[in-house]
Amino acid sequence: MEKSKLGYFDAFSGIGGWALGAFMAGVRFHGHCFSEIDPYAIKVYQKHFPEAKPLGDISKVDSALFRRDQDMQWVFSGSFPCLGISGSGKRMGLRDARSGLWSEYLRLIKEVHPVVFMVENVGDLAIRGLDEVISGIYEAGYECVWRVMYASDVGAPHLRERLWIIGYPRTVQSGENVDLFSVRLVRRIASSGRSVMKLEPVKYFEKVYVGQATNDGQVVDAYHKPVGRNMPKGGYLLGAEVFAVPTWERGLDVKEILEDTDNVVGRLNAQGDCGGSTNSGGAEEVGALSPAFSARTSIRHEDVANTDSARQCRHILREKEGVRGSCLGCEPYSELEGAWDVKPEFQCMVNGVPWYVDCNGQPIPFPVTLDKGVNDKKMLSCYGNAILPQLAWVMWQCIKPLIAGFYS
Repeated sequence: MEKSKLGYFDAFSGIGGWALGAFMAGVRFHGHCFSEIDPYAIKVYQKHFPEAKPLGDISKVDSALFRRDQDMQWVFSGSFPCLGISGSGKRMGLRDARSGLWSEYLRLIKEVHPVVFMVENVGDLAIRGLDEVISGIYEAGYECVWRVMYASDVGAPHLRERLWIIGYPRTVQSGENVDLFSVRLVRRIASSGRSVMKLEPVKYFEKVYVGQATNDGQVVDAYHKPVGRNMPKGGYLLGAEVFAVPTWERGLDVKEILEDTDNVVGRLNAQGDCGGSTNSGGAEEVGALSPAFSARTSIRHEDVANTDSARQCRHILREKEGVRGSCLGCEPYSELEGAWDVKPEFQCMVNGVPWYVDCNGQPIPFPVTLDKGVNDKKMLSCYGNAILPQLAWVMWQCIKPLIAGFYS
């Protein structure tokens, strides 16, 4: 039986952290579109994903666009604006006009019925709107799991706390997907400082009853009082019942393994490890933090935009000449095995973001220090709004069981 086609909608896309995470995880699409209003971010996104169709303002996106191909099943991702949620903003929650764009994302979820969707926002969402988000997901006919993950979980020298949500339709065997986030991150760090990542399942977790989701934008406890600002940072929605999972509030469980050799890719399994994998045909597929990267067409797919570029390959050549760093063009690793260099000065390139992010088609000097200019402020804004693709990779890895029947 032929598999259904998988389409991808990247809402509030920014420069493409979600899409890059999908590429790292080996997920390919038959259709790819995104919603973004910042002109500079759109140029960057289209430069690296030229086949992706821009849809502009999410409030003007017509859901009929997603129903033109009846054989297409959709997966959504969305990092809706955090300005009203973050503690550094006005703290208005979803009443803020920008953070309130969550309602437009939810509208498309209700109208399109994606096979799975993902959400990301700051950790303060738990106290400024998570109850409304969970209630909206319940009203749309979905269940969900959520947890906190930190940039430091994947090796960055700062926390950058973010709350991540996976939503999926209610199933006949309700609750079979609540353990999606029961995973441990394993980082294998080679002697040179290069590292690869994989996920291992963790079968046991402790749950605590919180309350019930309602159709009026609230989660109420056992006494029918609104939970409001007391939502947990890790938990799941099962039917209408909301449970907290305390261990999910503390970030990923990370296990680090120091290697004596750089020969780590050869030991990776076929699960799409962040660093390299082997597909069923035996051809190597190189992902996020591989020691080597080439422009082989074996990792390409005719229906997905490729982030491969000659500049990446040139950067790898520099690595071989002694410049440490990953194939994504991050700043060099420090002498501490597996560590990321601390950002050396104000407005310098942030670790974990490709150094070649530029809409003009020209390599940016390495290492990057931003000079005064119009594009500098735009670039800095893009970096600040971006998600780490390594964390997006974790999300894509978690949802693979839900989309396995829709892509090849």
